[in-house]
Amino acid sequence: MEAAEHAEGDRQVWRRHLVAAKDLARDSLAEARRSVQALRPEQLESRTLPDALESLVEGWSPEREPKVAFATNGTAIPLHAELEATLYRVAQEALANIAKHARASKVGVTLSYMEDVVVLDVLDDGVGFDSAAAEAEAGTSGGHGLGLVAMRRRLGRVAGTLDIESSRGEGTAISAAVPVIPQEAGA
Repeated sequence: MEAAEHAEGDRQVWRRHLVAAKDLARDSLAEARRSVQALRPEQLESRTLPDALESLVEGWSPEREPKVAFATNGTAIPLHAELEATLYRVAQEALANIAKHARASKVGVTLSYMEDVVVLDVLDDGVGFDSAAAEAEAGTSGGHGLGLVAMRRRLGRVAGTLDIESSRGEGTAISAAVPVIPQEAGA
């Protein structure tokens, strides 16, 4: 940017410096996002995934209506750290979307441990939306759906899946599933 300031009189040189600065800023932002996504959430450093999710729900509910119900099904086992971080981040994003868009009166978060998968379900009775349209519009001018795209990408990196069921006026059900890969000893 400083180089662009010094090239005020030469529009072509000024433009080249401006383009270089924008490219550098874009690359730096992408790198920062990659770094942040790689970090394990602090809430998981000293807690199990069910405890961290319960704390997330408890911290979310006093600030907002509706209150969120949380439940765990099955026998909780420590998963590989990246799987736990992925499910935690999906829960955060789902609750953020509910707060921004849903106008729900009921919200439920359920973590289910099964034989070969762990499933996080986040349900609300809010206004609902067209999930395919939201994801298609993600990143366009005024488009929403970036959170859904981020959830899907995050789950894809760990061989997980994301299912979204929603329709206008009917609420939303988000189901994130990851394979059971136990936490490594000493990890």
